[in-house]
Amino acid sequence: MISSLLKEGFEVWRRNLRLGIPFLISTTIVFASLFVFALLLVLYIQPDIVDILASGKSVREAKELVDKLLRKVDTIVTVALAYIAFASAVDSFFRAVGIRYCDDALSGEAKLTIALSHGRRRWIHFYAANALFLAAIIVPIYPIYWTLRSLPLSSEAEVLTAVIYVLVYFLVWLLYVSVLMLIYTYVPYAIVLDSLSVIPAFKVAFRVLRRRFATTIVL
Repeated sequence: MISSLLKEGFEVWRRNLRLGIPFLISTTIVFASLFVFALLLVLYIQPDIVDILASGKSVREAKELVDKLLRKVDTIVTVALAYIAFASAVDSFFRAVGIRYCDDALSGEAKLTIALSHGRRRWIHFYAANALFLAAIIVPIYPIYWTLRSLPLSSEAEVLTAVIYVLVYFLVWLLYVSVLMLIYTYVPYAIVLDSLSVIPAFKVAFRVLRRRFATTIVL
């Protein structure tokens, strides 16, 4: 079943090479904006970062940069949330277009203009589902956020302790996110193809996941 599904999918893509355009545009914008947001954030926190890297004093200055980053948690969180909101909006629209475009290709009638029109109509529902999904991911970050704000960072040992604490918490959070991503797998398709609103889409997607759990894991 899986092999035939992959083979059919490849054949559809081979006959319609433009199917990847919406996803390519989305990926390009999201990663380009990530670079811009990250660069502006680093330059704001450490304006002379270029001179530091050029000087070769990387070890000592890296510790100072980490210390400054930990002391600017509020700014980092604000910029991160702004980036997530922007990237989610871009991803929601182009993924909605891409899903409809690919579905039309399976019936042999793929037209980008139709996919774009449908994507504009379903975009807001997709964005709302993404917002709910991202909120479930972001909320567990707040305990580590408030913990970092309360930690003393007056010595290298304290900074190192904070970094280790963050890494451990990150690994646990990553496992949690993996489970959420599995649950969210079919939500976009329910919203775009079945024209469902957010909550019904989650319900339908969860029922599909229970029936196709093994296949979903493999794919």
